[in-house]
Amino acid sequence: MDRRTLYEQSKEPYRFSKHKLLFLSVRGSLFVCLLMIFVFGVILYVFQRDRWQTSIFLPAGIVCLTFVLSVVFPWIRSVRFLRQQERISQRKFDERKDMDKPEDQREWLLCFFKPGILIFNRNAIDSLIGFTTSKVSMTHDGSTRIHLEYIDSNQKKQVIDFRHSKENQAKFEKWFYKR
Repeated sequence: MDRRTLYEQSKEPYRFSKHKLLFLSVRGSLFVCLLMIFVFGVILYVFQRDRWQTSIFLPAGIVCLTFVLSVVFPWIRSVRFLRQQERISQRKFDERKDMDKPEDQREWLLCFFKPGILIFNRNAIDSLIGFTTSKVSMTHDGSTRIHLEYIDSNQKKQVIDFRHSKENQAKFEKWFYKR
């Protein structure tokens, strides 16, 4: 392989480790939280430099709440879903060996939604029950709300409800129906 091909392959998210993918999925929210900490820190330093007041708890509470809602919850949801897929399929995501195959022929499918990530395993999904979408009216980026119901390999009904773009929806349909 030439150097250009190797470089392009190294930038493909499917080749990244699980931890790097999880960091990349919450990177934007983490940046916003750090920016808020900086802004609130400057404001508190300028206005409350000489005295300690209870009003410091309001900005600190807003920063903590923003951090929990925009970084921690999506990260926990992503990790829980990945562990569920690994447990059902009895395969680890970090042990994948199909990186050179086209995306629709791989065992794992990555779907980024900011913040968070869903990683599906082909062997964990037995059959689809329902795949419904509804338009998200507050955003104008073509996002949809996806309600996915499926039977897993253990014959249990699973339900996932998440916000996704049309690109990820088409990617999931192409990947799943390629079986």
